[in-house]
Amino acid sequence: MFIGKRGVILIICLSVFVYYKKCCKIIKVRGGIGNQMFQYAYGYALRKKNKINVIYDTSRFKDKNYIGHGGMLLNVFNTDTSAFSSKSILDYLMTGSWYYFSYCQSSTFFNEFRDDILKIFTLKKSLDNNNQNMLNDIISHKNSVSIHVRRGDYVGNERIRETIGVISMEYYQKAIKLFNELGYEDIHYYVFSDDIEWCKENMTFVKPVTFVHINDEYHGYLDMWLMKHCRHNIITNSTLSWWGAY
Repeated sequence: MFIGKRGVILIICLSVFVYYKKCCKIIKVRGGIGNQMFQYAYGYALRKKNKINVIYDTSRFKDKNYIGHGGMLLNVFNTDTSAFSSKSILDYLMTGSWYYFSYCQSSTFFNEFRDDILKIFTLKKSLDNNNQNMLNDIISHKNSVSIHVRRGDYVGNERIRETIGVISMEYYQKAIKLFNELGYEDIHYYVFSDDIEWCKENMTFVKPVTFVHINDEYHGYLDMWLMKHCRHNIITNSTLSWWGAY
């Protein structure tokens, strides 16, 4: 049977398509919980759109010298932990898989699956008493407003400070002024930060206010969960507060 040039091209194209569909997509998981959530959400959308297998490479967190913000935390949510793997990158590349090394920080990658992703990013375990009491206080106010202030490495690390920058106090003052001018009833502000004492000293213009100081860096996702239940959000340049407002 003779196959013309067009037939050969078609067979090649079909072969490439089949190979592409069979290839596993590997996503490198790194950074703090906010970045990890972006990477997971991107992988979820890839799998749903293309009907392909997605694996999350969590090997970065095996390195004891890697300073993350609390370590690998995706397993606190209702994620598919069977998709997590800590194999070497070489093991993946030898299989012809596609490897994604990106923070994937854009909701355009997964917005069409927003409802699914919000369900996935719910906590597996119930809140402890301190966080539950704070949550009860938040939802008791008709117009609760979270304010997230990121300092920590943004202030102490020169490279991060120059590339990402620290949000100015003027930004928060303008945001508070705007909320107050809108005339919301029963408004109450909740300040979340990795430097809550600094906030207490420098954000005296925020009233009425509760400075939330319950969780350490290994439980920052609980701060995010509390922020998520506020009616309004004043976020900073942080993926943690972005997800708190999503």
